[in-house]
Parts: sequence; structure tokens; C-alpha cells
Amino acid sequence: MQRRLVLLTPMAAALVAAGCASLSPAKGLSPGHWDAFNKAQIEGLIASLGKGSPGYNAAKPPYVVFDWDNTSVFLDIEEASLIYQLENLAFGATPAQLEVALRKNIPKKDFLPAYNNAAGQPVNIDRVVPDIVASYTWLY
Repeated sequence: MQRRLVLLTPMAAALVAAGCASLSPAKGLSPGHWDAFNKAQIEGLIASLGKGSPGYNAAKPPYVVFDWDNTSVFLDIEEASLIYQLENLAFGATPAQLEVALRKNIPKKDFLPAYNNAAGQPVNIDRVVPDIVASYTWLY
């Protein structure tokens, strides 16, 4: 049997929401708050490609890749992390570290005219970063 890559999106959310429940082919998914359709789909996938499937090869086991953005986490993972950080005031970077990250690999020249401010003035990294860092420092 060839190794197969299975990309799951809607079903991935159910797996993560259940804390990556036990996926024993003999027992099925562990009890939880499963949507009946999602549970049947996941168990069908496991039955057709998992350990109990006829073509299973322990030397080349199948695996799945989970899409996180808007699937396993509501909104993009970056947005979900930011919301968590804001709601819990749990920041992973000091204001100085944030400033370094914001400036990394960004040229100092003005951005394209389409990004001018409301007054029509050019904007560049040196005009944007101090405001962001000041707001972040207040939150931090």
C-alpha cells in the first residue's frame, strides 16, 4: 500500500475540539459531543485507511494533516492567538522584542501610494511602528 496524505478540514475541527480523542478502529471514536455526520465520516476514514484496514502497512502508516485556519481554530490562528492574548493579557514578547519583530526585513522607504494615510501622506515602517509599540506597551 502506498502512503497516503489525507487533508481534512471540517473533520479536523471535530478531532481537535474533542481533544484528539482515541481513534481505536475496534472501538470507534471515544464518546464526546460528536456531530453524528462528522463521527461517521471520521470512523469511515479510519476504517478505510487505519490500522484495521485491509491494506494497512505498519512500515508506511497513513497520516493526516490538519488545516488550522478557520477549521480547527475559529478565525485564523494568528487572530485566535491575538484574541486570547488580549483577553488574558498574556503577551509572549516584550515591547522591545515586538519592535524588533515588526521591523525585521521591512525596508525603511515609503510604502506604495495605495497605503498612504487618510491625509494622503506617505507611510513607512518608521511612522507605523512607534504607534504600534506605544499601544502594545500600554497593554503589556
